[in-house]
Amino acid sequence: MTSVLDSFRSEFVLLWFRRIFVSGLGYFCQFRIVGVIAGAIIGAIVKDVIGIVGV
Repeated sequence: MTSVLDSFRSEFVLLWFRRIFVSGLGYFCQFRIVGVIAGAIIGAIVKDVIGIVGV
């Protein structure tokens, strides 16, 4: 009985860990995409400002 419970618990922990890892990975990818878009917009604005200043 204890071995069954142990295997079930380890399986549950593994599943829980995988769920956290997948959601964290998804969040990281989302954050990276948002960062890339924001970086492109900021880069375009900076380029425009530098173009206006004439550097």
